[in-house]
Amino acid sequence: MPLQQALASPQMRPEGLAGAGRRFVIVLVATVLGLSTVLAAYFYVQQQEYSRFSFQNLVWEGVQLRNEHQAFRAALVEALGDLPGASMQEVVQRYDILYGRLDLLETGHANLTYQSDPRIRELLLHVNTVIRGWDKLVAAYAAGDREAGLRIAEEARAMDPTLSAFTAAINLIGAKRVDDARERMARLYAALIAAVVVICMLVFGFAFALLRQLKMTEKAHLDLRNMTVDLEQARREAEEASRAKSTFLATMSHELRTPLNAILGFADIMRQGLFGPVGSQRYLDYLDGIVKSGQHLLSLINDVLDMSRIEAGRIELRETNLDIGLAIDQALSLVAVTAEGKGVTLQHSVPPGLPQLRADERLLRQILLNLLSNAIKFTPEGGHVEVAAATLTDGGVAIRVRDTGIGMSDAQLRRIFEPFSHGDSLRARETGGSGLGLPITRRLVELHGGQIHISSRKSLGTTATLVFPVARAVTVGAVQ
Repeated sequence: MPLQQALASPQMRPEGLAGAGRRFVIVLVATVLGLSTVLAAYFYVQQQEYSRFSFQNLVWEGVQLRNEHQAFRAALVEALGDLPGASMQEVVQRYDILYGRLDLLETGHANLTYQSDPRIRELLLHVNTVIRGWDKLVAAYAAGDREAGLRIAEEARAMDPTLSAFTAAINLIGAKRVDDARERMARLYAALIAAVVVICMLVFGFAFALLRQLKMTEKAHLDLRNMTVDLEQARREAEEASRAKSTFLATMSHELRTPLNAILGFADIMRQGLFGPVGSQRYLDYLDGIVKSGQHLLSLINDVLDMSRIEAGRIELRETNLDIGLAIDQALSLVAVTAEGKGVTLQHSVPPGLPQLRADERLLRQILLNLLSNAIKFTPEGGHVEVAAATLTDGGVAIRVRDTGIGMSDAQLRRIFEPFSHGDSLRARETGGSGLGLPITRRLVELHGGQIHISSRKSLGTTATLVFPVARAVTVGAVQ
């Protein structure tokens, strides 16, 4: 839906916004009050259930242990006294129940509370040691050793005070825990009520502020709609300006290159004297200056037009499988004369078995020429420029151009990829250039899915590294 239509729709009108704001406030207030009531009821129920649960679990398990101990002791005494109905089997059964009750006590819900109290923990450790120590004695008694039964009966009688103290301690900590829980829940409940009151006050305050704000929003919406109209007009004007720029560049591509090519062609014919000698040597010098200046101007125009096409996304890759070593040799041959004229030595290192590179041949040549031209331009006489290639550990391909030139500072390095920026302004004015070489190079490398990294130190040279992903590397054996 167009922006103007959206703004004109009933949902976006000021009166619609005001009504929606009022409905929002009403729903918010009702929701907060309802949630507050539910929370208060929930915490009250939890308080009641928690109090009952705490006391029952804490006391019940300890009391059951004492009861099972008394039942075991009574069965043992009756069996030792040969009372009617008493049997050794019942003694063993009662001991198993007592043993199981002890295990349940150590793994039950109340165990953590027991362990938190030093007195209960000490009593429980003593009870555990004694009862588990009866295991062999019970087995011996079941095998007919009456002395073992008498020993158990004596130790069981001595355990009565310990179990009584254990039960009393449990009752004390249970009562204290219940009191603490009730007090804590009461405080929580009071805090909850206070929170509900505060929330209600905040909600009502928010509602009042929102109703006030709605009036201001209505006016702001009208201003926004007017601003949107202005922005829409500005967008159309910007699009028209962009189209005008593209038309201008397309026109200038023809209008500038055609006369420049004619100037360069005629000047070169005159310089070579194809239709007769020029005459004065000074005229020949002027013709050399015309050719060189025209070539420089044509290079600047080409850079600007290339950057414009890249920004407009009008460059398409024509990919082929390229021999990296051959591509480097061809690029070096194109700059060899320039390097020789400056006294700069060119070197290259391409290892055997390097995979082929899936790339656009023309654009790759332009990338290498841009890097080599920069390296030669900023390398003084006697220096050297080295080109190397290698396979990365992940299977990708890297191409490195390193020189022994003047290098760059950190501040210059941070601006190196900005259009029309020069690493060394003074040097750039002396050597010329549009300042678009590296920005164009980076865009072309990124079109191939790669990256370019520049490192440099002042007076120590510069290194440019091209990294192409593994998807661009084609092993020789895989080439059809």
